[in-house]
Amino acid sequence: MKHLLREIEKLRDELNKKVTLEGKGINNEETLKLSQKLDELITRYLIDE
Repeated sequence: MKHLLREIEKLRDELNKKVTLEGKGINNEETLKLSQKLDELITRYLIDE
């Protein structure tokens, strides 16, 4: 469970970096894929909780 939480935090940070620092914005295919992966991990976390 802790591993999953660390993975969520890592991906969240990566997504934030892409949107804010790299200026990718939210209307970007790479951003969408990261967001979808983050959604999957959060869903798994909530199911396992």
